[in-house]
Amino acid sequence: MTSSLKEPSQLLTALRQYSHNHGDGFVFGYDKAETDRIVMALVEALEQVIKAAPSSGPLWYGSEQIVEAREAIAAHRKQGGDL
Repeated sequence: MTSSLKEPSQLLTALRQYSHNHGDGFVFGYDKAETDRIVMALVEALEQVIKAAPSSGPLWYGSEQIVEAREAIAAHRKQGGDL
């Protein structure tokens, strides 16, 4: 499965630089709220693709990934996860 994360520019707006606790350097991290916003936008886009995908019939390119995505989203929601 290919990933749009090969282009990390989507997450650049969430990247933060912090001074290390010991004062001897910096650490990088991602802002949770911004990362959640980005992930939600990607999940919503994926859900639109899934809704448009045929649920039965002849296989088409990527159908296995669509099935896996449907199952992953359903399992995440069953565990009480927010999307």
